[in-house]
This record gives sequence, structure tokens and C-alpha cells, in this order.
Amino acid sequence: MRLKIHAIDVGRQDQVARQFTKSAIDGIAGVRSFKGETVLCLGARLGGEVRAFKSLGALAIGVDLEPGQDNMDVVVGDFENLAFPEATFTFAYSNALDHLHDLKKLSAELCRVVKPYGFFFAALFSGKGDRWNGRQGVSADSYDQLIKAMSPMFVLATTTHIKESLPVRRLAKLINSGSQHRNFIPWQQDITTLYFKRIGKPNCDE
Repeated sequence: MRLKIHAIDVGRQDQVARQFTKSAIDGIAGVRSFKGETVLCLGARLGGEVRAFKSLGALAIGVDLEPGQDNMDVVVGDFENLAFPEATFTFAYSNALDHLHDLKKLSAELCRVVKPYGFFFAALFSGKGDRWNGRQGVSADSYDQLIKAMSPMFVLATTTHIKESLPVRRLAKLINSGSQHRNFIPWQQDITTLYFKRIGKPNCDE
């Protein structure tokens, strides 16, 4: 299981780096660079997405309930109760919204820590999920409730769709060449990313 989690982390780092490199080149939603910008990754596990944004020149950090020992990229934290000051980050990112328990708390915390005119990137996946799904988990099949919860302090600027093949077993084999992996089947994923833009009002209670 640990090897699989490590492999997914490596694969996710590559996927996020490629996605947002292209996003910046294309200027999607007006975002053209991450260099020198602050990025918060929610539910970041071992930190693959954090390292991806760092590779794009960002000052990035992640939070997760179980980031593992000696993790230099992710700190222990709950993304529904963030331990950061107001307006700390230009961008926030999460691909773990299927684990959500309270959409209102997430929205309130993002409004608090994301700077006015900053962005929240919500990467969503299709499918039924797993036993770790939260009470108000969000997927690419149904995200109207997320849009509603983020309003009015965040507006949906645009949506992108990509199809990825995450080679978990091949990555695991490369990480641990002593392991035996046969009948390699890539992990096919359709990823819908919602670009939410924070409005200019500094006070989230207005």
C-alpha cells in the first residue's frame, strides 16, 4: 500500500506540473505565471502537487491530516480549519474534494486565506469514489453544490477537462525495482478542473 501511495504521489506531481505549465502558457482565466506566487494545496498527502507548483517557481505548501513523517512539503492540517493568516495565498489547489465533509467551512476558509482576485483550482474526478468519501464530497459528475457554496465570494471563471493515464504500477516498479508487477494497466482518469476567482472584497462577511 505504501508503495502504491508513493507511486500515485510521483504520478500526481508530473500530472499537475504538466497541466498548470500548459494552463499558464495558454493564459487560462488570465493566470500566466506561478513564479514567486504563494500556493496552498489542500489534502496534499505526500506533497506531489506541492512539488509540482514549486517546479513552476511558486512558494507552495500543502496540508493533510496524515502527511507522513519528515514531510518537508506538507504540514498536518484540516482544510476545513486552516491554520494560516488571512490573505496568505494567491492560489489554492485541491484534488481531494471527494473527502469533504462541510462545503460551507471549506468556502469560508478559502475566502479567508486566498487573496482578493486570487484563484482556487478544484480538480475533480468522475466515479463513485471510495470508502473515504466525505459527507459532502464533490466529484466531476456533480459539482453544482460546490459552485453554490463558493458563491458569492468566488465566481467560476472557467472549466477545463483533461484525460490522463496515471501509470501507477509502472511507477511503483521504477520506485522499487525489487517488486514484481505484472499485467500493467494504467489508471485512466478524466479530470475536470474548476477555476474559481476570488472577488475583490477583502471582508468575507460582506
